[in-house]
Amino acid sequence: MRAAVLGAGRIGRVHSQQLASDPRVDSLVVADTDPLRAQALVDDLGPVARAATVDELFASRPDAIVIGAPTPVHGVLLGRCVDLGIPTLCEKPLAKTLEETIEMVKLVENANAVVQVGLMRRFEPGNIRLRSMIEEEALGTVLFIRAASHDMEAPGAEYAASSGGIFRDQLIHDFDAIRWVTQQEVRRIHATGSIRTLEYLEAFGDSEVAAVVMEMSDGVLAVVGATRQDGRGEDYRIEVVGTKDSAATGTNEHTPLLPLDATAHTLIGKPYDGPTMRFSAAYAAQTAHFLSVAAGEAESRCSARDALASVLVSLAAERSSLSGKFEPVQSPYEFLGT
Repeated sequence: MRAAVLGAGRIGRVHSQQLASDPRVDSLVVADTDPLRAQALVDDLGPVARAATVDELFASRPDAIVIGAPTPVHGVLLGRCVDLGIPTLCEKPLAKTLEETIEMVKLVENANAVVQVGLMRRFEPGNIRLRSMIEEEALGTVLFIRAASHDMEAPGAEYAASSGGIFRDQLIHDFDAIRWVTQQEVRRIHATGSIRTLEYLEAFGDSEVAAVVMEMSDGVLAVVGATRQDGRGEDYRIEVVGTKDSAATGTNEHTPLLPLDATAHTLIGKPYDGPTMRFSAAYAAQTAHFLSVAAGEAESRCSARDALASVLVSLAAERSSLSGKFEPVQSPYEFLGT
């Protein structure tokens, strides 16, 4: 299979490494607006990869394309992939604004295009197992959900200026994971945010810390706490309390929490030092699944409409943070129909 990656930054590097290591990929083309950055990446990947311009990449008509470029160009690049009929894995979000996102979903669905959106926590092994346990009622009736979302390193000012803020940039992953694990939609949401140390975020209307309460469509309450930095490491967890049992994902020797109880488990390994380490298994599984999707052997686990649904949760959280009230969450069907 001939694969290609648009973007040679951090996430583009992750995708390129995953594709280059998959035995189904015979060749890999990497393009970036900075030719030197693209060349540096392919030099690390070995003979399977070569650098190219964006136009050269599309002209080569690869069998599968991954979009790991900055958010503002997602829509343009995805549009070209759809026009050429090339199966595409596009990092979230599909576009910068809600209006543009809706138009991209319409474009994808009208063309019956093969598109997967990079909300990779749907491929997190613990989340997959948790979803199965809830589906099989192994936990009994779900009573309460608690999630932690803590980036290790604070975003730089340049990144924060165009990231879309903590609810759209960071917490969208948690919103999507909770929706996917529970197979429930978010009915309404209450969110608030604050700044503790990262004063520059105020200029972008962003928050350093956020607290969110979600009411799911089955009535279960889910609480999410988030920070833009964590002095000990990268920390993402979901805990579910049920009438028969309770379970958690992301809790192991790498979880960046220091046990203080005398009887606590003392086996503590190296804390997760970033998203690449924390989600290495999820990224690998996502890439493997996407190649199967591109080959026509599987269905996309995260469609464009799925991604829009989580964007709508994020936007409702933003409205709530301004209103101080619970805000209803809109459904994709309100914009797209059935």
